[in-house]
Amino acid sequence: MKHPNRKIMEELIKYTAKYAKKYGNATGAFLVKGNKIVARAVTTVERDKDPTAHAELKVISKACRKNKNYHLKGYYLYTTQEPCPMCASAIVWARIKGVVYGWEGHKAWKRLNIPAEKIFETSPEKIEVYKKFMEKETLELAKLSRDKETREFFRKKK
Repeated sequence: MKHPNRKIMEELIKYTAKYAKKYGNATGAFLVKGNKIVARAVTTVERDKDPTAHAELKVISKACRKNKNYHLKGYYLYTTQEPCPMCASAIVWARIKGVVYGWEGHKAWKRLNIPAEKIFETSPEKIEVYKKFMEKETLELAKLSRDKETREFFRKKK
């Protein structure tokens, strides 16, 4: 399968929209191997009161448990927004082959001043990065978030 893949991102957007209002956050992630989605997750930080409940971390954990291995060579992670530094680091540690993400410029990396791209560039792993893929559609999805900082991001962007 060729990446980035529009069909996978469209499915991710639909999946994430289904949970956005319920969990208060419009970030979702899929982990893909070949042409198969092997793990799905949405961010549930607000619901779980857990700052590590990011969609990217959750799909990585699911796939690692399923495979009984903490390396995910050959996998692609699709996410609706740029991964934060914590998630970008987990992507490196898991040795994921590629990352496809929608919108960027969110609060998480600005708070720490470490964009995901910098983490990927300095990694010993050669991670394929496809940024701003279907950006317009993922930005629309992000507007469903109840997260105060995300709403502020869109207010300032107008």
